[in-house]
Amino acid sequence: MGQRLSKTPRLRAAVFVLAAGQMISACASTSEVETAQLTLEEKTLREQSDSFVVESAGGGAIVLGAIGCVFVATVMVIGGGNGEDVARGCLIGGAIGAVAGGVDGYLNAKEAQYKTNETAKMQAVAEDVRADNEKMEGLLTAAQRVVENDRERLETLKAKLDSKQMSVAQAQAEAKVVRANSEQIAEILEGVKEKRDLYLDARNSLKTNDTAELDQEIARLNRDIDKLEGHLGTVNASLQLTGLG
Repeated sequence: MGQRLSKTPRLRAAVFVLAAGQMISACASTSEVETAQLTLEEKTLREQSDSFVVESAGGGAIVLGAIGCVFVATVMVIGGGNGEDVARGCLIGGAIGAVAGGVDGYLNAKEAQYKTNETAKMQAVAEDVRADNEKMEGLLTAAQRVVENDRERLETLKAKLDSKQMSVAQAQAEAKVVRANSEQIAEILEGVKEKRDLYLDARNSLKTNDTAELDQEIARLNRDIDKLEGHLGTVNASLQLTGLG
């Protein structure tokens, strides 16, 4: 009995660390730009992007990946594994869960809710796409403002370069935030496309021909993806033209 109790703190700590690790890895930024350096629009872009970048990891895969991580690592803690073993177990378990996720995990969740009612499942998927479309409105507004500001930044930097007011190294350093914004938009775009593909797979797996509502929402999401790609193309073109990409 005492032996079992002695392992409880380790188990609780492991589960806490694992949960924190999932969130940290999902929210890790590729940018070295400090938050204090960001404009309000840039902060908004990053905050709103979390719902796509974090959630996107294969739809059902993110849920099953977390379950696999906790399950495998918990078994290792009970068996006396150290911190390094637990971390390795989490990665393995998460990978197993991710493989089992994707559209199957997503549709299984809908199946559990709506059983064999294909119309209800279709409407539930459509509602998920609709919710993402609502989030995309804010993202697109923020992205457009960020791109406009970045183009002005780059034009100013180019003018200073041409007039020898600034060295190339200084301009490159100043353009760091622009490159970070471009990376952020690209990351969001990848996440949104992953979710769009998940919805398409779910749509094609439904056993009903009445998918007009869902098709409409997916078409709307595709239009928003095109707009976001346009914003990304604009800022990347400006970076290339100024030689600061």
